[in-house]
Amino acid sequence: MPVFNLKKYYLEAKILIFPSLYEGLPNTLIEAVNYNLPCISSRCSGAVDILSNRYGIFISNNQSIQLSNKMVDSILNYKKTLSNTQMIKKKLSRFLIKPQVLKYTKHEQTKTNTHMQQKQTLHKTNTHKQHNRAPK
Repeated sequence: MPVFNLKKYYLEAKILIFPSLYEGLPNTLIEAVNYNLPCISSRCSGAVDILSNRYGIFISNNQSIQLSNKMVDSILNYKKTLSNTQMIKKKLSRFLIKPQVLKYTKHEQTKTNTHMQQKQTLHKTNTHKQHNRAPK
């Protein structure tokens, strides 16, 4: 599929079916959840991390009857399905770049502050020792 604005498709759809066998980070699932689109997914790598065992709807690979049952169940219980999607969406921030960068830089800043405090303490200790050794 050529790259273009998929927003209108996400907004028109009622459910995303994601039957991948293998994935790295399934960006399609992240995008769908951000558009409040419920997802039914295989348990490929990354999908469980995004959808979670608690709120996600999962299918086994190559199980078309199971998939159709999950689709019918999701449509019949659409309010609950949407509610679960909202819960998934609340936890998606861990996949955003900015919070991860802030977490890293905060960690690095804490390390730097700790290092500076240790250097100051060492300097004070050495200064105190030198002062006490000075001839009177």
